[in-house]
Amino acid sequence: MDEDLPPAPPAVPPAPQNQPVQAEEAPPEPPTVPELLARIVAMEGYLQQERVSATIKFRRPDSFDGTRSTAQTFLRSVNDYLDHNRCVDPIQRIQFLLSYCHGGTAGTWADNISKILRDLQTGVREPEEAPDYLASWAHFERHFRAAFEDPNPAATAFNKLRTLHMGSSVAEDFIRQFENLAEEAGVDRDVSLLATFKQAIPSHFRIALESTPLGPDTLPEWKAAVACMDRRLREASAARQAEASRLHPFQPAGAPRAPPRQPMLPTYAPPLTATRPQVAVPIAPAAPRFAPPPGPPPLPPGVPMDVDATRRGGQRVCYICRQPGHLARECPQRAQIRAIGLPEDVLEQMDLIGEIWVVPADDEKAELLGAQETEDKEEDFV
Repeated sequence: MDEDLPPAPPAVPPAPQNQPVQAEEAPPEPPTVPELLARIVAMEGYLQQERVSATIKFRRPDSFDGTRSTAQTFLRSVNDYLDHNRCVDPIQRIQFLLSYCHGGTAGTWADNISKILRDLQTGVREPEEAPDYLASWAHFERHFRAAFEDPNPAATAFNKLRTLHMGSSVAEDFIRQFENLAEEAGVDRDVSLLATFKQAIPSHFRIALESTPLGPDTLPEWKAAVACMDRRLREASAARQAEASRLHPFQPAGAPRAPPRQPMLPTYAPPLTATRPQVAVPIAPAAPRFAPPPGPPPLPPGVPMDVDATRRGGQRVCYICRQPGHLARECPQRAQIRAIGLPEDVLEQMDLIGEIWVVPADDEKAELLGAQETEDKEEDFV
């Protein structure tokens, strides 16, 4: 009978008496109205930021060939583009930078690092054999700077500042480049920069400004004076070219030009009789075909020509020989200056400076300085 009965279920061990009974977790409380409003405002700000990010497009970086002068700009453009696209994975950032290195030393450098990355991904190299600069993006940035950027940019900027020359560039562009190099070199003293600035500007600019009474003294005054003189020279040169084109109209290069008409020589007829010779009247030369247009009428006497003449000293003096009565283009010593081998554009600018920039004689300069000293003493006395 016992064999036909089903087996008894296993005995369940009794629960320990000292074990505490776990209480059921209470459901979370619903958020309050202020919390919901704060979440809505945060979500709206996030969506607005997403819309702005989708609207603004960053330009892709240019290719890099290993030039030291463009390494810092290339790395900055890579960081800006990747940060805008929210790429935070260091390996992806490294691969993106390497894809823009082409040619020169940068191409070979990028090929070597790309081979190391492929070996790590395919298992040819173990992760322990990876270089230290692949550990993070910050390590790779330091490796890039050590490979391509200038190790001492301040010294390089200082050397460029010492060899900088204005030449034929616009004064405003030259002054901006001078200030950028001075800031990069870390030179902020006007006393040391003033001598460098005087050496960088053309010599005829420096001579004309130093010969002007009460001329510039500080570096900002020299910058303003050079910009003003360069602007006046360019305006005077443009006016001179416009006047020349008005007197001599432009003709196309392929247009045929009429040959100049030669005056006819006088001819003599043979005498009719032996006692009464007859001389032919000479034929007057023909008038030119193209007569130049009449010039502007002369100004009546008493009309002022320059409102700043009293401030500049009045009498025009040649700043080459320091003698009154003529300008620099009429100076007898101009042949000596031309013999030195100065370019024609420099000589033309010297002529224009003699016309637009009045340099007083020594006696007038002494009178002006004496009047200025008297005014200063009166102001101090008051």
